[in-house]
Amino acid sequence: MKIKNLIITIGGPPGSGKSYCATQLASIYKIPHYSIGKIFRDMA
Repeated sequence: MKIKNLIITIGGPPGSGKSYCATQLASIYKIPHYSIGKIFRDMA
């Protein structure tokens, strides 16, 4: 079975390593990584 659309969200308190985990997962599994915080900052 092939997964067409997979969205992974990572939550936690400030300083808990969310961004680190997200970048590591993206690197290991060769999937795109989007930071919603960066997207919002770029839009401002």
